[in-house]
Amino acid sequence: MILPLEIRLASDGTFARGDGVAGLVDAEVSYERATGLPYVRARVFRGLLVEACAEVLFQEQQIGPNGLPAWIAAAGFLFGQEGSKADAAGHLRPEPLRLPASLRRAVWEAVETHRIKKEEVLASLTTIRRQTAIDPQRDAARRGMLRSSRLVVRETMFETRLVFEEDPAEAMRERVLALTVASVYHVQRGGWRRNRGRGRLCSRFIEGGTTQQDVAEALAAFRKHFPPPEEGAV
Repeated sequence: MILPLEIRLASDGTFARGDGVAGLVDAEVSYERATGLPYVRARVFRGLLVEACAEVLFQEQQIGPNGLPAWIAAAGFLFGQEGSKADAAGHLRPEPLRLPASLRRAVWEAVETHRIKKEEVLASLTTIRRQTAIDPQRDAARRGMLRSSRLVVRETMFETRLVFEEDPAEAMRERVLALTVASVYHVQRGGWRRNRGRGRLCSRFIEGGTTQQDVAEALAAFRKHFPPPEEGAV
């Protein structure tokens, strides 16, 4: 089972790869070495989904704990249990978030034919922001506290797929699909400084080939188990 996703970056975001570039940035984004196109690593997106799933389950518990064990089992199927071995680490494998395939092909061809440099590609889709901490006693920038980070610019569109290495049992299939969609929609922000306005994400499930039925089933299960609040409800 495969669920394709389209994810729009609604605000500039830093999906740092864990290091920087000496003399340029302290926090560098992940990007394709051959083309300069930025992307988000699969394990980074999976971490966001795990965190969102935990928040969804907490909200479900607040509503009522009677059906919670079934939801916990669905979460275990998706992401495994904490401290579990590799063979019980869950069956959901997100792919990296990359720019649309048609754009990547066009950029690859342009770089290969030397019509554009990969450094120019990276610069066109990112921006570098510099910040520093302020010393309140001196009312000036603290020495040695200037930091710079590269951000992927807002309105960048990513694509990915949620790949299930094993289909869930029929008894839990509906909850697994509903929890998957709920977790995706619950991921509102990602990346470095996401609590300060960066990395706002807008996700949308898209149809594609043999996955069209899977997408339809997932959205139907989501609407059944997580209906919108009634009009006038707080």
